[in-house]
Amino acid sequence: MKNYCIDCKKKIDKRSIRCKQCSNVFNAHKRELHYFCIDCSKEITKSKYDRCQSCAGLNRRKPKVKKYCTDCKKEITTGSKSGMCKSCTTKGERSYNFQHGKRCKDFINHCKDCNKIIGQQHERCHSCDSQGERNGMFGKEHSEKSKSKMSKKAGGTGIPYETAKYNKSIFTQELKQFIRQRDNYECQNCGMTEEEHLIVVGRTLHIHHIDYDKENCKEDNLITTCLSCNTRANYNRNYWQEFYKEKIKVLK
Repeated sequence: MKNYCIDCKKKIDKRSIRCKQCSNVFNAHKRELHYFCIDCSKEITKSKYDRCQSCAGLNRRKPKVKKYCTDCKKEITTGSKSGMCKSCTTKGERSYNFQHGKRCKDFINHCKDCNKIIGQQHERCHSCDSQGERNGMFGKEHSEKSKSKMSKKAGGTGIPYETAKYNKSIFTQELKQFIRQRDNYECQNCGMTEEEHLIVVGRTLHIHHIDYDKENCKEDNLITTCLSCNTRANYNRNYWQEFYKEKIKVLK
């Protein structure tokens, strides 16, 4: 079947409508045509559209509905479920800090033992909660295997207390018990008894080296103290050294 150009009636290929010459003339004439938007009169490129891209988008878009906060009348996003702005949702009774007409900051909780200020969810502070029967090691002792592991962890060879500052063979439990008995089982500074110390701290009274030399384990250099007084003696050592020397003279 023969195919002809629709303009000049010239014989052409089956796949075309116009011949090459007529196609060039038609395209040149088409480029000279101008199309305008029916809304803003802006020039557009394609004839099949009546509007430009901006005007076409405005016509398709739904009109914006403004939403306002029910309390402060401030403009908010349309997606707000509560109908209020962020500041109004956290005011007064709507605040997560609000409890019985007061803020959480107004509720001050104290430790049952030392009266220290703590969080609301706790009954005792961290130090008091790990003393006495509440301590995980209360009434227990480390096994020889555990002592060996701790020695290796501290850089030793596995012999218990080999990395200690004093010799365990000299500073024995028998010597400590003798010093406590000599001092009537009382702290020589504050007067706390061993029974009170067991309840509060969960262990027996401490034995303090007066001259701070751990190798000097003579009876005249040892004195009974509680945990608090023994810790306090690490500061202002010259004062505490003279203080406990006078105490030893009285005990003799």
